[in-house]
Amino acid sequence: MYEITPALEAAGFAVARTSYDNYGVPRFLAPFPQLKRKAIERVERNIRTAIFRYRSDTGVDPEKLSVISHSFGTYVVSQILQNQEFAWYRVIFCGSVVRNDFDFDAIFRQFRAPLLNDVGTKDFWPALAASAGWGYGAVGSYGLNHPLVDTRWHHGFKHSDF
Repeated sequence: MYEITPALEAAGFAVARTSYDNYGVPRFLAPFPQLKRKAIERVERNIRTAIFRYRSDTGVDPEKLSVISHSFGTYVVSQILQNQEFAWYRVIFCGSVVRNDFDFDAIFRQFRAPLLNDVGTKDFWPALAASAGWGYGAVGSYGLNHPLVDTRWHHGFKHSDF
């Protein structure tokens, strides 16, 4: 997260980082939806705050709101995409734990297609999450064939390489 910020800012983007806080393995694997909901709500609040700050700093709303998310963050963003409050320009998933049956067709108006799904060929963690956790998938290990999604393969990348 911190490595990409200078490159994005140098390219002229305004960057606002957010996080769902420390989300350890027991919490990640727990079948309790309220634990996931708290993370989603925190990131939603941070997005609203980032938009407010941008508006306060510049006097205008952001023209193109984009998001880059990794691992559990892709799950969080997939849930936020269902909230019609935000319209996204570009959505990028890295090492995604989103399920391959996620209903992108229901939310296609919430982002400019294609959603970019970055997959490391040595990333086994999404597959492990899909088999060990509740509600997770392995599109970050195996890719996703969907008209609204472009999967980009990164040869030799492991989960933390993103």
